[in-house]
Amino acid sequence: DGKKIDIDAMIKDLLSQVNFEGELSLLETSVAEGMVETTEGTDLKVYMGNGTYADELIVMTARSEKDAESNQENARAHLAEMKKQFDDYLPEQSKKIESAVQIRCGSYVVICVTSDVQNAEKIVDQYMKE
Repeated sequence: DGKKIDIDAMIKDLLSQVNFEGELSLLETSVAEGMVETTEGTDLKVYMGNGTYADELIVMTARSEKDAESNQENARAHLAEMKKQFDDYLPEQSKKIESAVQIRCGSYVVICVTSDVQNAEKIVDQYMKE
């Protein structure tokens, strides 16, 4: 819980160094909160591209580690829902969702849907382990 991660720097590195299909943009908070359920007081940032790609970056900063565990479950539910939608009309994008990076560290949860999984994991790990 005591660990502070520079979320903005991590997001900047992920967006600039990870290979995403299409450009990801930050969703408005109200839109993001409509997509992914979070615990009270969680800071939620969701970046997504256009509808033909599953690529997505979700960063949640919860008030506590216990809240982060709930957020991680909610993120998994979001991915499962997203996978169902892509299964029907873009199955190759659906595979990307299955192998999404899902990392929780303390009160932080990072979800990254990309075909550049190893690179994304490496960047997130660097921040989580600093």
